[in-house]
Amino acid sequence: MPKDVKTFTLFIAAPGDIVGEKNIIRDLVDEWNRLQGHFKHVHINVTDWSDTYPAYGNRPQAIINEQIFDQSDFVVALFWTKFGSPTGVAESGTEEEIMRAIDSGKHLLLYFSNSAMEPGKVVAAEYEKITAFRKKHQDSGLYKVYNSEVDFRKMFQTNLSSFMNDLLSGKLAP
Repeated sequence: MPKDVKTFTLFIAAPGDIVGEKNIIRDLVDEWNRLQGHFKHVHINVTDWSDTYPAYGNRPQAIINEQIFDQSDFVVALFWTKFGSPTGVAESGTEEEIMRAIDSGKHLLLYFSNSAMEPGKVVAAEYEKITAFRKKHQDSGLYKVYNSEVDFRKMFQTNLSSFMNDLLSGKLAP
């Protein structure tokens, strides 16, 4: 018998150094869809900038915003060692996506990685931007810090479940 399924779109906002965590998010959302969403008649789609198609005539981040970001329901944003590239509106695409989420009232789950990195691979100017961003926003909401991909997996699994329970119970506005 057909069922009405409510669909939410989760947008992952992250610079290029965040790879494993994106895979973890996709895996855990797939798991949530199978184990929880199926019974609750809810499905979460996961998207990020790589799900866009080529387009011309506007700045790249504006195209990302138009094609996929603006249609998302909530945002998971992550930083590690790179802040990202300037967009003409913000210091990075990730920063623009975070600010756009805040301005539009989208739910934002913000994470910072303290995972180990070879010292020679860290660009001081990039890391300083992350530190300044974190400090600037520390009193504007709650964010989480993790120390490894294993740590992030455990944390995000719990956070996703709690967030979706609050969203579906009406505790959070959709």
